[in-house]
Amino acid sequence: GRKGNAGHSCAVTAIETVNVLCAI
Repeated sequence: GRKGNAGHSCAVTAIETVNVLCAI
């Protein structure tokens, strides 16, 4: 997915939903 605030992968698809750490 996309890159979040701390460089974590943001969820874009259902498979990436586990990567909610993008908001941290």
